[in-house]
Amino acid sequence: MNKTTTYIIKPEQLEKLRTQLIGQQKSAGLVVCFSTPAVKVIEILKKNKINSSKLVFINFGGQGTKQIVNVPDMGSLTELSLAISNVLEAMADKKKFLMMSGISILTLHHEKMIVARFLQFLMDKLRTWDVDGFLITDQSIGPESISILTQFADKVVKK
Repeated sequence: MNKTTTYIIKPEQLEKLRTQLIGQQKSAGLVVCFSTPAVKVIEILKKNKINSSKLVFINFGGQGTKQIVNVPDMGSLTELSLAISNVLEAMADKKKFLMMSGISILTLHHEKMIVARFLQFLMDKLRTWDVDGFLITDQSIGPESISILTQFADKVVKK
């Protein structure tokens, strides 16, 4: 059975928490990089001696590679959800996870209520897909999204 954990943190804690959580995972995973380019996240993982070979990253507005799926526009939540679905379905591992870090960046491209609805859709899908979720944000995402992230999560960590 999957488990979803929401982390509400200070923005300066993002890189350290993301690196720590990825390092603890043994399964394949998808990491959606809202605030940091995927190439930089991979470099940070290498620097910390964390194997990223079972990971796929979604990046915005860059070039795709074998390990990085590019979504051209962060403004298209439809494209993002299709990319997430396609990557997770293509992963052969039965046990997998989805990590979304820096989610509050979405509020720069969408109204907070639209972001809240997208997050509710995504959290429902995590259960359907039987995928563990790690959702990392800060308070600036707004009360509607915080409510959804905490209400639908199995565990909430505030730092």
